[in-house]
Amino acid sequence: MKSNGWKLRKETLITNPEKPKAILGKKLSRWHDREMEYNLIVTEFAKEESIEAFLWYESRKEGLGEEFFEELDELYDYIEENPNLFPVKRKGIYYEAVVKRFPFVVVYAVDEPIIRVLSVFKTPQDSAKKP
Repeated sequence: MKSNGWKLRKETLITNPEKPKAILGKKLSRWHDREMEYNLIVTEFAKEESIEAFLWYESRKEGLGEEFFEELDELYDYIEENPNLFPVKRKGIYYEAVVKRFPFVVVYAVDEPIIRVLSVFKTPQDSAKKP
């Protein structure tokens, strides 16, 4: 699957810690502009979780946060193309899609034509904290 190059640079984090949110917002805005059957929207809460994970991975190994975002971006593309493919797990309405290589699941709801990403949930956490 083609990646859309959802990248944040380490230099950005050093010069302005608020800049990742701005970059992330620009990258995510493309989900509103796509001419597809579904429209994927990422909630502010899910964006914050993504940024937190990015920063943690970058602090462990340079470039690892970018790899996390690339996997997340690829999964968002796949969810948008096939939203009902993943299993319904919580409360009979929330889907969960596993992020490759990283211990996270994307929790989302489908209310056609909208796909709303509610959480980028770290799997070692207490599952009762999921939306």
